[in-house]
Amino acid sequence: MAPPDDDLRYLSPSFDPSSLTMAELRNIFMTHDISYPASAKKPQLVDLFTQELKPRSRKILAARDRVRRTSKGITNMPSSQEETVNSDVDDSGSMPPPPTPKQRKPRKSTRTSAESDAMAASAMVKTMNARNSSAKFTRHSDTETDQDHEPRQPSVRRKSRKSEAVPNVKVEQADEAPVRPSLKGGVFSDENPFQSGSSPLEPVEHRRKTAHSSSDKRKSSSGRRKTDSVALDSAEQPGSVISSTSKTFGIPVASLNRPSSEDDRDKTVEAGEDFTPEEQLELVRDRAVQGKRDILPPRRKPKPSRSFGTIPKSAPWVVVLALLGGYATWWRQEKLAVGYCGIGRSSHALSNVEFPRWANALQPVCEPCPQHAICFEDMETQCEDGFVPQSHPLSLGGLIPLPPTCEPDGERARRVKAVADRAVEELRQRKAEAECGVVISATGAVVSEEMTEEDLKKEVAKKRRRAMGDAEFEDLWKGSIGEIKGREEVSSSSDGSSLARISISCAVRRSARLTVARHRVSLSLITLTVASLLYIRSLIRTARNDTARVPPLVATTLDRLATQAALHARGDAVESWISVGQLRDDILRDEFSAKRRESLWKPVAAVVERNANVRASVREGRSGDVSRVWEWTGSLGMLDEPWSNGRVSGTGKRVNFGGAVDDNTPNGSTTPSAVDTPGQEDTIGHCLKYRPKYQRGFYEEEFLGESSLIVDVRSVIRELLEAEDLDGDCLITVNDPGPKSFYLKILNPHGRQEIRITGTYHLANLLQELFHAQRRGQNYVDLNPASLSENPVRRLQRLIQSSWWNNLIRSIDESGIGLAAKDFKPSEVDDGRARIYVPRGVPEQYAYYLKIAREQPTTNLDVQWLPEGEVTAEFIKSLNDKPGILALEMEEDPATKRLTGLPFIVPGGRFNELYNWDSYFCAISMIDTHPHVVKSILRHFIFEIKHYGKILNANRSYYLGRAQPPFLTDLALRVYTATKHEAGSKELLRHAVLAAMKEYHHYWMTPPRYDAVSGLTRYRPIGSGIGPETPASEFAHMLKPYAEKYSMTIDEIGQAYTYGAIKEPQLDVFYLHDRALRESGHDTTKRLEGICADLGTIDLNCLLYKYETDIAQTIRNEFDDNFPVSSAFCAPGQEADHVESSAVWDRASRRRKSLIDKYCWNEDKGSYFDYNTVTQTQTDFEYVTCLWPLWCGIANPHQAALLVQKTLPKFECLGGLSTSTLQSRGPIDAKNPPKQWDYPYGWAPHQILAWDGLKRYGYHEDAERLVYKWLYMITKVFVDFNGTVVEKYDVTQPKTPHHVNAEYGNQGLGFKYAPQEG
Repeated sequence: MAPPDDDLRYLSPSFDPSSLTMAELRNIFMTHDISYPASAKKPQLVDLFTQELKPRSRKILAARDRVRRTSKGITNMPSSQEETVNSDVDDSGSMPPPPTPKQRKPRKSTRTSAESDAMAASAMVKTMNARNSSAKFTRHSDTETDQDHEPRQPSVRRKSRKSEAVPNVKVEQADEAPVRPSLKGGVFSDENPFQSGSSPLEPVEHRRKTAHSSSDKRKSSSGRRKTDSVALDSAEQPGSVISSTSKTFGIPVASLNRPSSEDDRDKTVEAGEDFTPEEQLELVRDRAVQGKRDILPPRRKPKPSRSFGTIPKSAPWVVVLALLGGYATWWRQEKLAVGYCGIGRSSHALSNVEFPRWANALQPVCEPCPQHAICFEDMETQCEDGFVPQSHPLSLGGLIPLPPTCEPDGERARRVKAVADRAVEELRQRKAEAECGVVISATGAVVSEEMTEEDLKKEVAKKRRRAMGDAEFEDLWKGSIGEIKGREEVSSSSDGSSLARISISCAVRRSARLTVARHRVSLSLITLTVASLLYIRSLIRTARNDTARVPPLVATTLDRLATQAALHARGDAVESWISVGQLRDDILRDEFSAKRRESLWKPVAAVVERNANVRASVREGRSGDVSRVWEWTGSLGMLDEPWSNGRVSGTGKRVNFGGAVDDNTPNGSTTPSAVDTPGQEDTIGHCLKYRPKYQRGFYEEEFLGESSLIVDVRSVIRELLEAEDLDGDCLITVNDPGPKSFYLKILNPHGRQEIRITGTYHLANLLQELFHAQRRGQNYVDLNPASLSENPVRRLQRLIQSSWWNNLIRSIDESGIGLAAKDFKPSEVDDGRARIYVPRGVPEQYAYYLKIAREQPTTNLDVQWLPEGEVTAEFIKSLNDKPGILALEMEEDPATKRLTGLPFIVPGGRFNELYNWDSYFCAISMIDTHPHVVKSILRHFIFEIKHYGKILNANRSYYLGRAQPPFLTDLALRVYTATKHEAGSKELLRHAVLAAMKEYHHYWMTPPRYDAVSGLTRYRPIGSGIGPETPASEFAHMLKPYAEKYSMTIDEIGQAYTYGAIKEPQLDVFYLHDRALRESGHDTTKRLEGICADLGTIDLNCLLYKYETDIAQTIRNEFDDNFPVSSAFCAPGQEADHVESSAVWDRASRRRKSLIDKYCWNEDKGSYFDYNTVTQTQTDFEYVTCLWPLWCGIANPHQAALLVQKTLPKFECLGGLSTSTLQSRGPIDAKNPPKQWDYPYGWAPHQILAWDGLKRYGYHEDAERLVYKWLYMITKVFVDFNGTVVEKYDVTQPKTPHHVNAEYGNQGLGFKYAPQEG
């Protein structure tokens, strides 16, 4: 077998198919009719080459070798390949030329002979020219070889005349080029245009063609001669001389330059088989050597060129169309680049070119994102679930970039309606069966005409088609249940039921029932009207009867009072007066209703007290009860002994406060006291409006005025604690087993006397008031009696607003840096210096603090720069041995031209810095009383985002990598609403929104916090090791195994791990989640322990949804939807001074809502849960943050209803909402110790957000109930435990909810005498 040439080199056995490109491999497969996958990669194509083509290579090459050259051109092969091979192949391997005639007439003998010869030669040469010319436009025939394109050597000429007329035929060797096999295994390919049965090539109009066929084809009636051979272009052989056709004989020479017409080309004489084209060429050349002139073919007349000065008439239209086409192309590209508003780039392609206003319409503008769509760049659109995209009618199949719309999925709606129809039909059937009868089940039980949702679902599921799966039916059922419930006949009556078989009696009863139901509104109104009239008539009659009873009751009352006075004058009665309450109950003893007695007695009392013979007063009875009394002062003519006979004695000086008896009056004798002493009733929440005189234990009605109690502070505190504080904690609580009765020694101009004070609340208030006086340096204090029995709610509110807030305010300037810089959290590496870190963007602050360090050396202040750029975990760890406070916002004092630190609130206790969400909840509580502090807190948050990239957990150096739950936008809107009338309020709102945008893009929406797979955001701060704010002993349960492993103490192993002396991957993972847990603000809880960094928590994503909606509404409502972003607030990658619109944030909020519904909502449980982005599963830990979607407005009404019905009861306890459920927390043991953010503890932030969320959705009663429970619990602890207010409560405990057994105890305890911060 001959080796393959270059065209078929891939058929060589040693050929490596991997050296071919994918295009070459596909071309080879097409050539050999081998199917291959359209998406196949190169390795697959190489394998296909090896498996399919290589085994056939020998067969293909053998078939190619059987192809022989012939002077007949390309002819059809016989149907049998075997016959073709036997007839064409011989020993020489070539086809011999046709036999030449032995005699040939000389050329001069007959002109026809010579003319015929010349015509034959010319036709052969033209055939060659045509072949060469067509090769430029069509691929080579499979039977051609490279030798056809090489210059041919002329054959040896003969000297005789005969050789001129009959040239010698040159015998050539057979070509060895491979031939592409046919589809059926034959020699030729089915794609060969010259083979019989294939499609003919399109004719080329400018070529001259000669039909090379048998004689019988020349007799065809068409009269047009065709060629099957491919002509060679004469331009490729510039030195050749071509014989002319027969038309050149007998015509003038001038006509040779005229191009031949179509008729001439059609009448061209075909070449015979006497001469081959090569022999004819040699003949012509021989004649030229002998000096004989041969007739040349006519040359084409050159076309006259168009003058440059002539412009075609269509030129302007061509230019206009070209310009329009170019503009259309540019406009389409720009439209795709601009895309949807806020997603594509802004339209600035021609921003450097000034256009008139009317020309702005020529530039493409952004399109708003369609409703129910999720939009991407290049105007790519994806519809939400349940919606399908619908192309714009003018988009022309996407040629014009116009946004589509998202239409409801009609097919799914149809199927949902079908399910709903089937369910309603099932209900109708049940109603018809149960009408006036009883439905008996298969088990014999009575079945109600009503069906539960689950039963109805089962019945409908039985009748579904077999091909429908459970998941598909479940999806359709969820979609149809709302439509089923919304149909009137389902909720009201039996419309559509079949009643053909009911009895007459049943029909009568049914008709009556339906008549009543049909007119139920009218009947109800009539009944209500009649009942109202009867009730009013009853009231009128009762009022008349009561009015008629007043005179007899007044007479009876006066008689009783006169009788009591007479008995007292005779000595038969101890008192001359009667208690009003006792008198009322005695006279109206037949009335058993307290309300009825009160209504009857009210007009009687009004008449009696206006009687001049009756005196009303407040006196102390024998049992020690102080009450209002009536005494008869009129004439006692019936008495035998005068008033003067009564004996008066006694000198008691002890008076009562809070309900004690006078025990110094012997035998009950009456003598007025010489000293008037102010008093106060002990009922909580009621302040006396009168100044009673203590005379023999009763009060005279007199206005209290400015009376006060002057006491010795130190001595009273000492005596009070000795008497009441029996447990030694310097507090008076319900736990103290003391007498709860104290005689307060007062000083006044009349000498020394005592007032008795009883009750835990009053005694604790006395201790607190005395302690505050002692702190002010007072030895004597003028006590206001009203402060001892002040309403607990008002007292608590007053203390918060006037005292506790002020004690928690800090500022970082020369007046407050000494206190603000103190860090009370345990830190083993703190060097004890007050240190402040200043960001590079505020050099004036750096200079200011350096000046303070020089002027106040006692502060021992160390001022440090923070580095520029992003803060890394390693840098934060490098500050562990020199922690410090971080600078906050300052302003210049206009009077002194010096910087002044803006105030802020700290949580108190060991937390002495500006915290994130702690400050938010403090701010919304003090915005009415301390608006300047709230505005300062907002400005501090903006400063932190601007210079630290986020609102920090707190402004300490070890918190540089950690944030907290973001509430900035809500705080900004609250401040703006409260201060809208003030100058600069809108500018402050603008800066707050800018800061929120930067924090959103720069921190919360960047990896590793943003999870690109789910689209949710996680708590995941940067850091390494153990932070200095938490000692290693706090993690003893985690570090103990490693301490034993390395033979170290807990503190030593903590230091070794933090600074890299040991490497423990498990500790790395633990502290990654621990930092995330602390960033969440819920440190600590079982819900987040060990997985927090992997969770897309419902609370964080709700807060970011609130960011998105607040920003969108603020831009739209306050800034006219045009909000430029300055470079100071641009996140990395954002263009400076770009303009934000509300559409971008609306779209972001809709996307986040859909993601929360997809990953966090659980329809079956009716609640929200966290989503684990690593395991891609929804957690099942029940936590109170599932109610935050109500606060931020992300829940729809259906979800809100399920939350209130199913979820809220799980968290509601005696004192409010618990953080988690008992079931989720699990039992408490060594492996699951109690945690402060788990059941049964409740925190104020969760309560406040739940209240606001419930009210937002209209559940006001539930909100008010929860408010009351929480405030009652706080107030009760405040009253019973010496004014205690703490950060968290055990909401399940009725007596001591402030006692917390968790890792950090409870903030707000540990004070003495009186709380300072709450």
